[in-house]
Amino acid sequence: YRGQEQLQLMAPELRSVLDRFETLPFVLGQIPEVHAALASPGDPVAIERLNATLQTIQERARVGALYLMDRKGLTLGASNWDQPLGFVGKNFSYRPYFNTALAGGAGRFYGIGTSTSEAGYFIAQPVYRGGRAGAQVIGVIAVKITLDELESTWASSEEPIMLADRHGIIFRTNRPQWRYHSLQPLAPTARDELTSTQQYMGQIIAPLTLPPDAWVIQPVGSLGWQLMLAPNQDPAARAGLQWALGAALLLACLGATAWAVQQRRRRLQERVAARAALDRAAHDLERRIAERTEALRDTNR
Repeated sequence: YRGQEQLQLMAPELRSVLDRFETLPFVLGQIPEVHAALASPGDPVAIERLNATLQTIQERARVGALYLMDRKGLTLGASNWDQPLGFVGKNFSYRPYFNTALAGGAGRFYGIGTSTSEAGYFIAQPVYRGGRAGAQVIGVIAVKITLDELESTWASSEEPIMLADRHGIIFRTNRPQWRYHSLQPLAPTARDELTSTQQYMGQIIAPLTLPPDAWVIQPVGSLGWQLMLAPNQDPAARAGLQWALGAALLLACLGATAWAVQQRRRRLQERVAARAALDRAAHDLERRIAERTEALRDTNR
């Protein structure tokens, strides 16, 4: 009961962070610099004005990044245009938020940035020809925000707090060793989706078995997220929970290690088999050459 009350206080704060910039991409889709860049993507003056405008708005709004993509997902301008890992020239057509916005909807997505390797929450909106909703979609504009500040407020809590996506993958938590682990083994379809969208690029998602009765859960947001908390218990129960979680993490690490060893052994076996096949082929070729040579000798006698 106490844990549920805590979640009911935490969930609105998270929703507030997610909703704060919900309308920003739509508003940006109305400004002249966006339409000028989409109309003349090869005009350096139009792109320069777009970059300067997006950079100014990003600094004032204090968001991670703002960027404009054409219908093919190519980034024409971005607030981080002058950064080494800036988005200009990058193609994000593989991201779900882009395709949703291109179809006329509001795209939302959480993932690790493929350019910066920094995780964030992405919101995208279509840019309509003439700025009229319902007209032809001529581009997509997106905002990236970070949830670091929200997670930092959890750091002082002794109670484990987690935010998991619809696949059960933990992507925000005050227990860093749990991040990018799953609450259960992932289905093949989920793994295929993670690969195609590059949602958690470079992360090996291993299952982390947690005691189900120890957690209270609050659904939050429009993406099927779960906010989870393990309320404070008496010292013995808390110690038992920590032991169980530590054991679960150890098992997950051992499982990942076993998988890596198995893959290495398999590659070694494949190399040995390939070498044996090559040796057999070479021996067979030598035998055939010897037989052919002997046949030629018999013919010439």
